Amino acid sequence: MLVFAVLAIVAFYFLVRLPYMRKLPSGVDAHFHLIATSRFEKGHSPKFLEKFAVGDNYAHPPLLHFLLSFIPEQARPQTLFVAGSAADCCVALLTYYLAEQIVPWPYSFIAAILYSIIPAVYLQSVSQSARPLGSLWYNLSIFLIVQSNPVMLPLASVTVALTLLSHKMATQTLLFTCLLLSPLLFMANRLFPLALIFGFGLALLLTKGGYITTLKDHVGYLKYHFKHGSWNHGTKRPDSPKRLFMFLPFFYIPIFGLLLDSQIFYQTSLILAWYMAVLAIFCLWLWGDGYRYLAYAALPTSILSVQALCADVNALWIIPAIAVSALVICKNLRSQQVWPDFSKLKVSPDSIILVMPSYAGYIAARNLNCKVLWGGGNQESLKFELETLPKIMSDSPSDLIEKYHVTHILLGPKHLGFIKPIEDRFEKIVETNGYVLFKRK
Repeated sequence: MLVFAVLAIVAFYFLVRLPYMRKLPSGVDAHFHLIATSRFEKGHSPKFLEKFAVGDNYAHPPLLHFLLSFIPEQARPQTLFVAGSAADCCVALLTYYLAEQIVPWPYSFIAAILYSIIPAVYLQSVSQSARPLGSLWYNLSIFLIVQSNPVMLPLASVTVALTLLSHKMATQTLLFTCLLLSPLLFMANRLFPLALIFGFGLALLLTKGGYITTLKDHVGYLKYHFKHGSWNHGTKRPDSPKRLFMFLPFFYIPIFGLLLDSQIFYQTSLILAWYMAVLAIFCLWLWGDGYRYLAYAALPTSILSVQALCADVNALWIIPAIAVSALVICKNLRSQQVWPDFSKLKVSPDSIILVMPSYAGYIAARNLNCKVLWGGGNQESLKFELETLPKIMSDSPSDLIEKYHVTHILLGPKHLGFIKPIEDRFEKIVETNGYVLFKRK
């Protein structure tokens, strides 16, 4: 039964993700990760990416790029997708393993299936980013930290270190979760703080101190958001309940279970606390992208949901959540980004190009043989995008050209008005797929 369940979970997990294999890389972040990987030499992380005119220094957690650097360049886009899906599939199998200790077959199998289709998990797993890798080590860290067996302490330290070296949001979620659960974690394993301390030390050791650069950049990111709010709206407010239902649609099933019988989760109080802790983070986070935390609540939500079904919560209550999951996933599948045909864009290597919209910056940096006036995913680039660039464009657009030595501007269909204040200094060169390339006269 175990072998059948594992094979069925893996088959289902990858089957529902096959549509994303049609064209790779398709994620915006994928192009940044491929650029960063190309700069690794014999497994050593670079100091600079040499692709960006602002924030070109490398400050990203290096684990994904380190692993990808051993893959032939032509196979990296496919590997990036498969590695992300495989990492999250391992969490689905962990969900099954934990559910097996609590509920009978087939409920444990259903828990893994529910995890696989939760939109926050699904969209993360196909994002071709470091998020799935961070999620894997986060979930394993929580699982190992609560074990009272001293043998698990070194393993927990390793997974904590791998979390730090994988993804910044996974790192801060692990920290927040441990802080909120600390009374229960102390009851389960009084040595759990050592796993965090040793994990941090191991991250420093593995990177020869390089993790300090990543940590400083991470702190800088958070400081900027604490001051200015969300990156896209500049607001400070919790994420909407609508997003909770969209990205974690099964969240209400455990609540129904509690209302039905307050003792239902007596044996799984730690999993319940984990579920509640991450939901609390989602509700209390005021600085944008709060919905991304919901992926870290998917494992406990899946287990508690099937436990509630075992306790006579009507199975019909799960249908709306399944329907929402299907709708969100299908809607995302239908959305297609249109990019310029970069083979038609001829730009000299000594050029600096400004690209609008900003999310096209990474793909332009990867496909054009020049520097892009954007940043390599660090706090300096964040400040440029949200503060420096809007201020210059509103006060004196010409200063942008002089200060950053801009030679070309590539504008998408919705951003063509961007050129109007400085159109006397640029000429139209070529148009492709709605994008227009302008060159400085």
